[in-house]
This record gives sequence, structure tokens and C-alpha cells, in this order.
Amino acid sequence: MVQVISVGRHDDEIAFPLAQQIARISRYERRATRTPGRWHWKRTEVAYYLCTWDQIRLPPARLARAVKNHWMVESWHWLRDVTLGEDDHLARSGHIATNLAALRNTVISLLHLAGTHQIARTLRRLARDPEHAIMLLTCANPTLN
Repeated sequence: MVQVISVGRHDDEIAFPLAQQIARISRYERRATRTPGRWHWKRTEVAYYLCTWDQIRLPPARLARAVKNHWMVESWHWLRDVTLGEDDHLARSGHIATNLAALRNTVISLLHLAGTHQIARTLRRLARDPEHAIMLLTCANPTLN
């Protein structure tokens, strides 16, 4: 849920003098209950964004879309940094870091093409079954079944 309010020019409650808009974004996570087919929503996070553009230059719908796109990029970075350990790698010279990043992107893309969104879990499963991992590289229509 996104709520956007405009900040007045003489609003003393805001400690950021250049702020024109404030967006309050509540992120919800859908979780299953014990009853099959029924869902309930649980709030997981509330974030506030300050924007220096007014609502004419950046309407609330575009602000919400920009925040969503930002978090899509952040989730990609999280996947590469945490799941694949990119930040912990010590290769910093020459083209080694670039080549390893390309390999990580290839792994993520292959797993997405194979139909998984649980990259860490799938990597653990493939580590136990290397032949299945090789099949993902050689098969025209890879699946994880």
C-alpha cells in the first residue's frame, strides 16, 4: 500500500527543508493458513521515502513505480551478494571479477528459465546432484524436476 502526502512550504514538522512529498509504503507478505486455499495478510515492513520533487513533476503513481523498480534492483543485488557471496569474493584484479559476475548472472538466469524462484534452495539441491546441474547446461528445455 502506498500513501503519498504533499509537504507544505512552511511545514515545521519535517526536518528536511527540501522535501516536497512523503511516501509511506507498507509491504505485505502473503502467508498460507492451515485451511487450504485461504490466505491472510501480515504486514512485514513500513518504509518512508522523502522526495524533493512535487506531485506535479512526480505524480504519486510514478513515485510508487520508481520505488518498486528500485526494490526490484535491490532484490537482484541481494541475490548476488548474499546467496552467491559476491561481496565476499577476493578477486579484484584484471577481468576476473567481471567474468565471475557474468557466470553468476548466467547461473541465476538458467535457474529462472528452469522455473525456480528459490535460488538458494535450488543451489543446495543441485550441489547434492551435480549431474542434474550439468543437465541444466546441456538441455534445450531445462527443468528442475
